[in-house]
Amino acid sequence: MPNQEGLIIIPTYNERDNIAKLIEQILCLPILVDILIVDDNSPDGTSGIVEELQKQNPRLRLLKRSGKLGLGTAYIEGFKITLQQNYQFVVTMDADFSHDPKYLPEFIADLADHDLIIGSRYIKNGGVKNWPLKRRFLSRMGNFYAKTILNTTINDNTAGFMAIKTNALQKIDLNRINGKGYAFLMELKYTLFKNKAKIKELPIIFVERILGKSKISSNIIKEGLIMPWLLKIQYGKNKKNA
Repeated sequence: MPNQEGLIIIPTYNERDNIAKLIEQILCLPILVDILIVDDNSPDGTSGIVEELQKQNPRLRLLKRSGKLGLGTAYIEGFKITLQQNYQFVVTMDADFSHDPKYLPEFIADLADHDLIIGSRYIKNGGVKNWPLKRRFLSRMGNFYAKTILNTTINDNTAGFMAIKTNALQKIDLNRINGKGYAFLMELKYTLFKNKAKIKELPIIFVERILGKSKISSNIIKEGLIMPWLLKIQYGKNKKNA
């Protein structure tokens, strides 16, 4: 049931091994939030598990989609629900426990003075566990690459663990955000940054999933490499037309 507090959006695809435990941990926290699971027609029955849990808790919601439509569109649909139903803030997070729910109370508390809270791996006391050296290197270099091209103050441009005030989302055109994977996360942050959102990065330890399979593909990586240049061109044109 919509309220004047927050909505946590969790996109899922084949997360039956994780989703019930994650929902339980979130609902045990001292925060007033609803949870929206956006499931991309998971063949492993993820949505069925959520439907059973809904019978026990009215704070749990489910949006079932027709197929594997991607991270970006899942969050955009969730953001539109957030705006339509007057939540004060929204949280984005993964379903695989790479984003530990224990950070949520601090994220939400810090929204009192900020528009966007980013769970950052690449500031002091942040980090990554269980990643091979090659992936650590690619992620760090990718974030340095994005930060340099876009000339932002954000250290973790591909972070997926965020809390955002609804009134900051209202200032941007969600229909113009077209990125899908990491590129979507980068595009959203940069759009908020260019709209002068007050941003804070909080350190988190990102833990690679234990159960289930990673959803990273070569297309997602390629899109992430191209996106900073597209954003730089787009906002350069906007500045000239202003």
